[in-house]
Amino acid sequence: VESVKRVIEKLKTQGSFQGIESILPVFYEKEETIFDYFKKDTLLISMGLETGRNNLAAKIENEEKKYNQALDNGFFRLGPSELFKTSLEFEGILEKFKKIEISEVPYIQEKDGINFFNTEDNIWIKSELKSKIGSDYPLSPFCDWIGDKIKKDLFPVIVCTTKTQALRLSSVLKTYGVASDLEEDLNILSLKERVSRKEPIITIGMLRHGFTYEDYKLAIITEDEIFGVKSRRRKKVKKLASERIYSINELALEDVVVHVDHGLGKYKGLEKIRIGSLTGEFAVVEYRDDDKLYVPVDRINILNKYVGSGEAAGLLDKLGGKDWSKAKEKAKKKAEKIAKELLSIYAKREVNSGYSFSPSNDSFRDFESSFQYEETPGQRKAINDVISDMEKSKPMDRLICGDVGYGKTEVAIRAAFKAVSDGKQAAVLVPTTVLAEQHSKTFEERFTGYALNIKVLNRFRTKKEQIEILKGMENGDVDIVIGTHRLLQKDIKFAVLGLLVIDEEQRFGVKHKERIKGLRSSVDVLTLTATPIPRTLHLSLSGIRDISIISTPPEARQAIVSYISEFDENIIREAALNELKRGGQTYFVHNNISTIDNMVSFLERLLPNVKIGKAHGRMRERELEEQMRKFIHKETDILVCTTIVESGLDIPGANTMIINRADRFGLAQLYQLRGRIGRGKNQAYAYLFVPEENRLTKDAVKRLKVLMQYSDLGAGFQLAMGDLQIR
Repeated sequence: VESVKRVIEKLKTQGSFQGIESILPVFYEKEETIFDYFKKDTLLISMGLETGRNNLAAKIENEEKKYNQALDNGFFRLGPSELFKTSLEFEGILEKFKKIEISEVPYIQEKDGINFFNTEDNIWIKSELKSKIGSDYPLSPFCDWIGDKIKKDLFPVIVCTTKTQALRLSSVLKTYGVASDLEEDLNILSLKERVSRKEPIITIGMLRHGFTYEDYKLAIITEDEIFGVKSRRRKKVKKLASERIYSINELALEDVVVHVDHGLGKYKGLEKIRIGSLTGEFAVVEYRDDDKLYVPVDRINILNKYVGSGEAAGLLDKLGGKDWSKAKEKAKKKAEKIAKELLSIYAKREVNSGYSFSPSNDSFRDFESSFQYEETPGQRKAINDVISDMEKSKPMDRLICGDVGYGKTEVAIRAAFKAVSDGKQAAVLVPTTVLAEQHSKTFEERFTGYALNIKVLNRFRTKKEQIEILKGMENGDVDIVIGTHRLLQKDIKFAVLGLLVIDEEQRFGVKHKERIKGLRSSVDVLTLTATPIPRTLHLSLSGIRDISIISTPPEARQAIVSYISEFDENIIREAALNELKRGGQTYFVHNNISTIDNMVSFLERLLPNVKIGKAHGRMRERELEEQMRKFIHKETDILVCTTIVESGLDIPGANTMIINRADRFGLAQLYQLRGRIGRGKNQAYAYLFVPEENRLTKDAVKRLKVLMQYSDLGAGFQLAMGDLQIR
């Protein structure tokens, strides 16, 4: 029914929908119906047509009585045969049209257990099923439910949405002595014959609620009723060969590319070439003296986007020349020199034996099952990479690269779970107090029901609270600590630190990184970022640091529309008012605390009826919290702020951002700031104000150009590559 409603709404927007309330009145004299005026390719959407067919005979009989009564009273009245088509004629009329028909079928009656897990009896899912990490996961209430249904001669069927979740649940149930098989192509009609097996079957499908259907001796339950409702993500559409590039960079026209054998050339797009009866698609690369090379799309992986200074990019190679061979030999020698330096830095990590975490058990799989979203392919691969690293004796040093909201935090949460499951501590290092508070909330929600001690260490904690947290970290009472730069100070001691998570590494300075390096040789390190710094990216591309990229966007996420302009009052007014009209809010980023009050006064004069708040790092804790609370609850329409909002804020209602003096920001900063908007389903807009072009530095122009070029979803990695190229 929902699908048909969507079809009707679409037809309405196209002006091609007309509803018909009554059933087949005849146009007298011509004996036509309204359907005779429709084109043959008309689509008929009918609801309740079955009832119409069944009631047609009764309606004609009723009209027959009225007809006879009219004649008896001396009145003229048309007969039923002149007013209505018969049921057979009716079917003949509908036969020539395309139809979507919704039949009225009886609903399954609520019997013993229908929606059982959606009632207040569901409490055990949230409490009894979750216990202290390390103990057996108590799925016994669910297993008792299965046993109860089997005793009643009902056949339990568990419906999972994905094969991964089904296999996971099957494995867990077997540890409880409840045998279960995964059957992807389950034939419901054959279930009657299989009740004698006295064990549940797990299958794959989409079902909103479970139910008991005694006529077929079925007791059906869904994974959502066991583990809680998950948010589904759309499947990623596979790209055609012509749309795919086997490089970590997307290619654009006129980009300089490197061919393994022929060197630097300019990418000129794709071209179809016909040879005899065969047609092939080729990537065209232009070299010096207008020579062209045609590379089949199935071998496009031999092309890579050139990463280096712009000056060198202008020197294209000659097809068949020797320059490229000489350049490769020279580069090889330089690479060997760099490799020696880099390898000395990471030699300790390779040689030193770290802690090898135990293999994932049922407790870990149960924790995975309770994740409220369905993992994307990129997220799943990143999780598997991290878990695999942690189970090795070599200390982990992995970079997770993914845009804001792409699921990096969940990767860190599962790594933390694995660490504390083995009796180790986990530390999460974040750049801002705001992000620390948000991570604290996320971790606590995710570990609800587990007896873990999670603490936050930042300037929002009193001195007494900080002392207690430090003691807990030193004696092992604190399992997970989330903190800002405070975690890097000399008085910090851990009882058994097993995992260090660094969120947004680019926000930490040289001294902080030296302190982190001291931990890397023995502790597993997981780095999360949307835009890795050039050095980190270089190490990852060199293969010295491991990297996992999460590129699948969240459901309904749209790319942010960005504009570059000189400071303009009209743009500010229009952008803010347009956002206000659709019920949204606006960030105004002004990264200068000494003049931020002047900017607030200016905006109040420009937009007199708009509520304006401000936020910056020198505000008192309570004042800052109050300003953020007002913005989150839509009590203010515009938030004038510094880069304090760069990390950690997730406000779906804020979908417009104005950045003043965007030329003074780094690429990663701009990308992170822009990532604060567009978190919901509404289209987001970013306005970057810069001075006159002749006042911009060359690097600022390059940064803005790269930012505008990579404005698509998941472009953080490409943007970081652009940053590396500029430097």
